[in-house]
Amino acid sequence: MAASLITKIPPYIFPFQVDRLEIQTQANADCKVMLEVDYLPILSAHLTAGHNGVVTLDDLQPLVSETAEACGAMPVHFSVSADGVELGTASILPCRHRLDLSAEDVAKKYFLSASMGRMRMISDTALLHLSWAALADDGELKLIVYWYSPTLKVAAHTVHYPEVTEMDEIYRTATVDVSNLTPPEDYGYRIMRMEACCGLRTQTYTFPADGLSIGETHEVEYTNLFMLPDTLLLTGTAIEEEHNTYTTARLNGRLQNVRVTGEPSVKCQSGPLHDGDLNVLRDLALSRAAAVKGRNIIVTGVECKHKKTDSDLIEAEITWKYADSSYTFASGHTPRIFDEKFDYSFN
Repeated sequence: MAASLITKIPPYIFPFQVDRLEIQTQANADCKVMLEVDYLPILSAHLTAGHNGVVTLDDLQPLVSETAEACGAMPVHFSVSADGVELGTASILPCRHRLDLSAEDVAKKYFLSASMGRMRMISDTALLHLSWAALADDGELKLIVYWYSPTLKVAAHTVHYPEVTEMDEIYRTATVDVSNLTPPEDYGYRIMRMEACCGLRTQTYTFPADGLSIGETHEVEYTNLFMLPDTLLLTGTAIEEEHNTYTTARLNGRLQNVRVTGEPSVKCQSGPLHDGDLNVLRDLALSRAAAVKGRNIIVTGVECKHKKTDSDLIEAEITWKYADSSYTFASGHTPRIFDEKFDYSFN
């Protein structure tokens, strides 16, 4: 009896979809099973089927996911064979977490972000990253932008966005500079809402209301669960804390510091979060690569305050350290408004 694959493998998969594989062969028969990622073997084992003739492999997701991510290019070829006969193949789309949807469902219905179509907040100066997997011809990317005037008049217009980059045969990405979007009329209009649409995919963005941010906002850039660039806007206060480590020794009878290591950390309040932002925050907490203002960070803690009612917005606190583990000292120089011909009374 030739071996056959019991587990159904669709053409496109996330790693968790092959976390468990079952192969049908003869009862109590020996079977050589091989898994390949990017045409290279990642598992080769001689296994013995049970009385029902089934060979089962479990907990494959970490191995498949880490190997696929290391390949860099997307998607990645996957195959399973038994006794030298190929039983099934697929293209792996990177995904670090387990989802309740298949790769094909996500690719057809959502932009590749942890928000999964739920509302998010961004700033009016954001560089917005939109990425998707084009398994079919989905048409063009368009932005529907809503503006409001000082008299609370609302205007909307559609931007057809042609600047889409083809990363490979499937993946598409567009970087939208929100600050370059212009209102239909120049009468003090401000942006209030935006919808990105491509095929069946829709992602809605809102913008901070006047006075929402207590201090300076922080945009955290990170690599999301699909191994693609993403951002999270934090609108609450940020406090930098100092953590110094002192190593002392007694030299010539005196206790001295022989090594002092400074390790600053930042504790930042998120401000109000929409449901999509909360998903992104959870994804960020598990990301291996993140940066604030171009400086790499390591997320060390996330605390969420859950909402009491459905109408409440969620708030969270995120703590990070800088990857270079050093302080940045500001200079004491105060820039002059005018050149040297003017004295400081003009300053």
